[in-house]
Formats: sequence, C-alpha cells, structure tokens
Amino acid sequence: MTSMYLHVLSRLLRHTESVLKSAYLAFALTVLVWLQPSVQAWPWSWLVALSFVVIAVHHYLSIRVRFDAALLEHVAGMIDSGTSERSAMQMLDDSLVGLGLMDPSKEGRDWGLRLAGCRRLFRLQVVLLVLQYVMMVLV
Repeated sequence: MTSMYLHVLSRLLRHTESVLKSAYLAFALTVLVWLQPSVQAWPWSWLVALSFVVIAVHHYLSIRVRFDAALLEHVAGMIDSGTSERSAMQMLDDSLVGLGLMDPSKEGRDWGLRLAGCRRLFRLQVVLLVLQYVMMVLV
C-alpha cells in the first residue's frame, strides 16, 4: 500500500462533513414540513421518528469516518517520513487496542481489509443521505 493511496482515501473520507451537513438539511426540512399546519401530522409521525433515527446513525458514522480519515492521514505522514509501513501499522494497532477502540484479535489485519472498511462506512453514509432525502420528499 502506498502512502499516496492513504492520502487520497483520507481526502475522500474528509468529505463526510459535507455529506452530514446535507443530511441535516434534509432532516430539518423534513421536520419543518411536518410541522406545517396544512400537513396532517399524525400519519407522518413515524416517518419523522425514523428520520431522527437515521440522522443519529448518520452522525455516528460521520464521527467514525472523520476519525478514520485522520488516522489514515497520520499513518501516511509516518510512512512519508521514513517509518516502515509495517511499523506504522503496528503502532496504529497498539494505540487502538490500548485505547479500547479495536479488538486485539483484529491486530495485523491487511491494509486492504482496513481500507475496504473505511470505504464501506463512507458508502453507507451516502446511502443514509439518500434515505434522508427520500423521507423528506415523502413527508
């Protein structure tokens, strides 16, 4: 894995903030439409409640994606400054396990698995954004 790949993926993941802001806009518009006197509130209450759950999960995912982006950027910087890829990965694993953020059984995982997980979280965040807009349109 090259450090450039880590830098590029980190930059992509940093767009999580824009995705989250757009989701909050859709959520706010959903609630505003629901609160309009011309809208029958009762039939759509379940959809607004679901929208609240989706935005909460979305916010959590955004925190995870931002954290992953920062870690990838840091590891890429370590590799750029001469630390071997293996040493950088071991230091990352030791830190995550030490903080209780990673199960010790996951230590030493392949970069491919790690980066696929980062991409999967980001894609899930985009799916939640689309779902948020669908719910807005339905209300």
